Amino acid sequence: MPARFVRLILILASHAAGLRGVVGGLLSDTRQAFAEQRFAHAWTPSPFDLTRIKRLRGLLADRPRGRLIDVGCWDGSFIGRVLGGARSVVGVDVSHAALRGAQRRGLNALRAQVEGGLPFADATFATVVAAEIIEHVFDTQAVINELARVLQPSGWLVITTPNLVALSGRAQLLLGRSPHNVEFDASPGTSGHIRYFTFDTLEGLLRRAGLEPLGRWTNVAHFSVFGSSELLGRLRPGLGHTLISIARKGAADAHHPGP
Repeated sequence: MPARFVRLILILASHAAGLRGVVGGLLSDTRQAFAEQRFAHAWTPSPFDLTRIKRLRGLLADRPRGRLIDVGCWDGSFIGRVLGGARSVVGVDVSHAALRGAQRRGLNALRAQVEGGLPFADATFATVVAAEIIEHVFDTQAVINELARVLQPSGWLVITTPNLVALSGRAQLLLGRSPHNVEFDASPGTSGHIRYFTFDTLEGLLRRAGLEPLGRWTNVAHFSVFGSSELLGRLRPGLGHTLISIARKGAADAHHPGP
């Protein structure tokens, strides 16, 4: 190939790389601005949040002993309610406003973007909680790999995320409507969801990261205008409002969450 064509290709490649960097920076700035606006206020739990807290409180009572990190901690209220206090918890978030609230609640809070890598050594934590986080990221496999990296052998990764095929969503689809938890823009009042999961797809990501799913749980099965049922959620978690998944890293043992 003539040298001038090689130079032309290299110049074009350099310009393309520069453009990608500019676009990536703009997207990052936009997402940061969204996070600062979305999480500037104190966290106020919905009825679904309260049932999610109750379910996680029971499950995490049997967690492995050792340090716990809450990835996407907001102001620390959620993990504080789950654990009955959060003073020994490490929390990370991207929002400066959220972190100030978390620090006031006693978390060891610091700013980190899980998509860019967590500032911790391998195998630092016995339990990693990522509640309502995975639906907000583009490269979900890379994020789960990073969460697994900081997890100790036999440690637990605890993930919650909206259920794409929840009972109420299935009913909406049958009526030709979009489920309420499916977002299609970034208008005021939305949460920034860009990925949606079932238990099968979430567990596929966990297994690729070398993690062993330990079970399937949910908070409630929701009947839309007819209310919710915790009992049906326990019997058929795949119909539940929220996917709750716990996966263990590496070394097998007999340590499992309660029912």
